[in-house]
Amino acid sequence: MSDYELPPLPYDYDALEPHISEQVLTWHHDTHHQGYVNGWNSAEETLAENREEGDYSSTAAALGNVTHNGSGHILHDLFWQSMSPEGGDEPSGDLADRIEEDFGSYEAWKGEFEAAASAAGGWALLVYDSFGNQLRNVAVAATSSTPSSRSSIGRSPRNATNKPSNCSNRVFTSLFG
Repeated sequence: MSDYELPPLPYDYDALEPHISEQVLTWHHDTHHQGYVNGWNSAEETLAENREEGDYSSTAAALGNVTHNGSGHILHDLFWQSMSPEGGDEPSGDLADRIEEDFGSYEAWKGEFEAAASAAGGWALLVYDSFGNQLRNVAVAATSSTPSSRSSIGRSPRNATNKPSNCSNRVFTSLFG
């Protein structure tokens, strides 16, 4: 069984001001995100106990909690990594070219991304679809199986042939109220 831990932020708590205050960032990271880590660890403990005792009456609920809290932890880690005190500008280079190719323009991508985040009531991610060989905005709806925070992130896909490279500037990050 793993013991999941809250990773530190890659920047100071006040580094994103005035867009996100130190107080909000501290709470969101240290309390909200920590809650997902604690929930995931607790659910894993329940699963281990169930296996040891051979009693699976609470396994379905524990598996749901692993899914909910695990995805909350992973998505928040992506969220923190996607933001930067130096971020906020439009992308350049390979990523900008690929957004233009796949969406028509940065503004078209941004409009679709914001719509995906709003419609999902949860998370929206920019991902590379290796089957379709294109970028896609993906909405992850907030349900009992996914995080309920109203956040969205833009991540540049991993560097590979014919795919946009990771870039130092951040694509788009928004924290919905």
